[in-house]
Amino acid sequence: MKKKPKTTLKLWEKSFLLTFCVFFILLNIAFGIWSVYQFKSALTREMEFCRAEAQQLTARISAVNEKAPSELEMERLLHFYSGRQTYLKIIFDGEQWMNSFPDDAILAEHNGTVRVGNDTFYYYDSLLDAGIRDQNAELCYAKNLAGFYGKQYKILAGTAAAMLLISAIVGALLYQAMKRIYRPVSNISHELKTPLTSVMGYAQYLSQTSRLSEADRKFAQQQILQEAYYMKDIVDRVLTLDSIKNTGIHREVISMEPLLEELCQLDDGISIESSLATLECDPVLIKSMLLNLVNNGLRESKSVQIAASAEGITISNEAPALTARDVRHLNQGELLSREKIKGSGYGIPLCHEISKFHGWKLEYTLQHHNLTAHIHFAGK
Repeated sequence: MKKKPKTTLKLWEKSFLLTFCVFFILLNIAFGIWSVYQFKSALTREMEFCRAEAQQLTARISAVNEKAPSELEMERLLHFYSGRQTYLKIIFDGEQWMNSFPDDAILAEHNGTVRVGNDTFYYYDSLLDAGIRDQNAELCYAKNLAGFYGKQYKILAGTAAAMLLISAIVGALLYQAMKRIYRPVSNISHELKTPLTSVMGYAQYLSQTSRLSEADRKFAQQQILQEAYYMKDIVDRVLTLDSIKNTGIHREVISMEPLLEELCQLDDGISIESSLATLECDPVLIKSMLLNLVNNGLRESKSVQIAASAEGITISNEAPALTARDVRHLNQGELLSREKIKGSGYGIPLCHEISKFHGWKLEYTLQHHNLTAHIHFAGK
């Protein structure tokens, strides 16, 4: 079974992961601190409310006369507090007026939160309260805080969901920003491979070949100089691609014959059919785009067909491994896996950008395992 090659993260991807992890950890720490503070504050407010309610009931009981309230009043009081999951036991002058506590009585040696089974209660006994001590009236108050905790859990879950959403949005924006920053470097490294190979070849030719004629030496030097100027131009253009959106590209009318002849010299498998004499474009960018498309075709097939006309330029080659879905990815400027296309279609995102800068459209089609890149000129 063929093993899949290990995926190596690019430097900018590693930087993104490190930056996002630091951001996510700090956000979680801040979220944890805020959650603890918010919960403690809410619990303190809830306990203060329960205590105030219990003290108010004790004061009302102490203010009544010795006559016990009617059964109807008792039922109303029980119904009101049972709906709020609150238990009451009222003793007045040694006589028990009311007791809604369950059989397993909730007892505590202090006022405050107590744990009974799986539930947490706020317990209050007026005799334990130093502030209100009346031997004739005693109130035992216990409120189930399950509703309070449930509300807090919902707030916590909502906050966590919001934190994850914020993390996802920030992560996506950070990823796109770092990818955008890295793109010129990636494009430059890709674009320099071909001219660097040519320079190295001619340099080795000059150093290793003895008894060169003056004409051959001069030709090799001219090629090295030409490729050096091309590398300088492509670096300048690619680094300023973002600013080109605002300033516009440098356009001039060029003759297509020399450019097509240069492409034809790349490989014996390249065939050209052209009725396009001139083209208004940025010479460096159009050369970069055509070199990318032709080289991608040569990686997939031994032969590449180039056709140029007033409507546009097409570059075709066989691509038996590609599917219609892969072509959709290429039209969106996405890279493919090396199992699908050799070189992953590297340089295609740059080709899409160059086309847009010129007002053209780059579109891929696949028919009978033959992949064609169409460069549609504006208004055609």
